Amino acid sequence: MLDVLIIGAGPAGLSCAADLKKRGLSVKILEEHKEIGVPVQCSGLISWNLSRYTRIDDSFIERKVHTALIHSPSGITLKAEKKRPVYVIDRNMFDKYLAKGLENDIIFNERIIRLKFEDTHVSLFTENNAYKAKMIVGADGPLSVVARHFGVSPKTATGLIAMVDEKPENDIVELFYNRKITEHFLWKIPRNGKTEYGMMGKKPKIKELMNFFSLQDADISGGLIPMKPAEKTYFERAILLGDAAGQVKPWSGGGVVYALLSSQIAANVIEAASKTGDFSENSLHEYEKGWKKVIGKQIAVGNAWNAFLNKSNNAMIDALFAFMKLIPLSRIDMDFLI
Repeated sequence: MLDVLIIGAGPAGLSCAADLKKRGLSVKILEEHKEIGVPVQCSGLISWNLSRYTRIDDSFIERKVHTALIHSPSGITLKAEKKRPVYVIDRNMFDKYLAKGLENDIIFNERIIRLKFEDTHVSLFTENNAYKAKMIVGADGPLSVVARHFGVSPKTATGLIAMVDEKPENDIVELFYNRKITEHFLWKIPRNGKTEYGMMGKKPKIKELMNFFSLQDADISGGLIPMKPAEKTYFERAILLGDAAGQVKPWSGGGVVYALLSSQIAANVIEAASKTGDFSENSLHEYEKGWKKVIGKQIAVGNAWNAFLNKSNNAMIDALFAFMKLIPLSRIDMDFLI
């Protein structure tokens, strides 16, 4: 029987697995897809804080950005310049990088059918096999099977990405707010030989994204983005991690840094539980207390920002941008606002 069974081979699951293996625990990762990093459903715009949790490797870095332009509906532009870089990463290559050393611990093409929690372990059944572990980690994204088992479902938005064969003119990221188009925002990101255009909202439409940026042709992709944390992220012999837990910045939808940070907290709590043999809710509650202590206030600020956007119109957003002209945005950390 395994010590820990991790569901989902994204950054959260991979990082947690690697940490647990270093601590001597037996771990397996179940991944429903046939390959790491596919399909790509993330822009991969990540701050320098990434270097706190993993080594920065040229294999997954496409560009380093130091400037962002943020546009209001009427065209008021805020400029944020950073001394430390914001990385434009290839998410496919990044996930593969995190998977190094775990090749023998990942089982592909495994879709979960059923979970059964017993006195001494968890039994997990897929379309192909059955597994047993002392506990499980649900790191299986915003549509988490593990979360659904416990009646948990994070609130989500949708991100659309239009990739265009257009060589970037500069290393500048641009964000656009316009309530007539979307509740959240649109973006333009320079990539390696291409330009990415995107849009996040409750029900974003490809046509509106294409029209806003006057695009004729593009490769379209997208996916769900958790916008609020799950109501609960710990249970007897189970925790939720990453997108499955809603550990995402509400103001941008980015979740990689929070996922890596939370995976370290998860590994600490799981190791302690393994040493004592106590996988109760009371024991694993330390995990939720830990991650909320670090990023709970950040997420609360992001939720307040989204609440403002939901109640605002374009004139209100313009007025806010005019006021924010007085604030030195370059001092604000894109992951830790306060």
